[in-house]
Amino acid sequence: MNMIFSIKKVRATVLALLCLGSSHAWTAEKKVACVKQQTEQGWSTPTATSTTVMSGSELNAVVGGDAKFQPYSSYAVIVKENNQVNVLTLSPRSMGFLPLFETQVEDQYGKKWMIKSDYWLCY
Repeated sequence: MNMIFSIKKVRATVLALLCLGSSHAWTAEKKVACVKQQTEQGWSTPTATSTTVMSGSELNAVVGGDAKFQPYSSYAVIVKENNQVNVLTLSPRSMGFLPLFETQVEDQYGKKWMIKSDYWLCY
């Protein structure tokens, strides 16, 4: 799979989804998540960020033929200020929702993240 090409498609489509908001036919939902990334020095500072939670089948439809996202899995797509996209694989127990408690997940590059719903304080 050509991950660079796929991520560019995801970035463009997620940006479009974010602009269209809830009027679009996708069942993807915008949510605020509290995330931090594992670094060589430990964990980064927690940040509240806008994410788009999508199923694997929705993500495959967005990315196209080369995508290999699990159809029934849930993913949190984060678009950073520099338009870098991170696709975090949520736990199978998430069922399309961000976890209420901090949970370790991985992005498309295998990097470790901690994610939780920003329902409570981001700490």
